Amino acid sequence: METITTYLQQKFTPYTAKRYERDILQFIEEMDAPQTATQLEITAYIGKQRERYNNPQTLQVVLCAIKQYYQFLV
Repeated sequence: METITTYLQQKFTPYTAKRYERDILQFIEEMDAPQTATQLEITAYIGKQRERYNNPQTLQVVLCAIKQYYQFLV
């Protein structure tokens, strides 16, 4: 069975894969049920990240990582 780490390593540069993995693991830890999170729950999570990070590019990376997580699950 493929892991999220292997999936990311196959699709992205080592730096990007590591960054996405870190953001995905943080997302999984902070969500009650990340596999079945609703759009509202994900939006609330991104809102919390806005408070944490001021840089819009950082928020974009977090959002891209979350998208990759859900593509991996499919």
